[in-house]
Amino acid sequence: MPSAVLGVLAYPFGLDRPVWQVMGAAVEQVLAVSAWVGSFSGSTMVVPALSIGALAFLSLGLLILTIPASPLRWMALLPAGMGLAFTSVPDRHDVFIDREGAGAAIRGAQGQLALVGRPSDFVTEQWLRADGDGRNVDDASLRREARCDTAGCVMVAADGRRIAFVQDYAAFEEDCRRANVIVTRLQAPPTCRLPFVLDGKALKERGATTLRFGPDKIEVTSVRKGHEVMTWPGDRSIQIGGAPAQGRPTAARPVPEQDLPEDEVSTDELD
Repeated sequence: MPSAVLGVLAYPFGLDRPVWQVMGAAVEQVLAVSAWVGSFSGSTMVVPALSIGALAFLSLGLLILTIPASPLRWMALLPAGMGLAFTSVPDRHDVFIDREGAGAAIRGAQGQLALVGRPSDFVTEQWLRADGDGRNVDDASLRREARCDTAGCVMVAADGRRIAFVQDYAAFEEDCRRANVIVTRLQAPPTCRLPFVLDGKALKERGATTLRFGPDKIEVTSVRKGHEVMTWPGDRSIQIGGAPAQGRPTAARPVPEQDLPEDEVSTDELD
């Protein structure tokens, strides 16, 4: 820092070159120490995104710790402990879908996310980090659980439901009969009414979307429509694309968009 100040003062006189060289040498030492610490085993830990409850309690604990100038600061241990308890049971989503339906990440039977389609590397990395998954976007294990062909992909989710990611109209006939959930950027045909269908029309209305499955409900959280809860109908259909949904959404609350700009999202077809 002193070199930076001295360099700015020497710049108008053309005498700053040696000062920047000294500053560069000092920065190299700092980077070397950083790389050395980063090489330690366990130096980097990826944790799931904090839930609203965990963030609220941890923030409250920080405020109580820093504002009072008395032993009352010890009261910060209570909300901080509750915040840490919330972080130990993260609220993970079962399906992540990019806003154009070009790709998705689905939680498989092993409990980890698996990729289908062609989401962009940036979006994939955000999904993995939010889930506390430290794998790189080019990790081969990300594609291992999905069974894919040129028409799309099928996966068995952690709760046993069959999820189909449709890339071609020819796949609708079979997937509408056999899958429990269909995700596609295409327009689903009106006859596809048995599974939960999230098609191109629904994604256009909602933007980037996540799904969480419960025993008798599906939680749909999207950028544009916020949080919706729909009942899981058993042998009846929930379709929030081409046909009206049987479940009734709760009041939506907006959530901030964290997806790529329109011109940066990959829309390549599945090879």
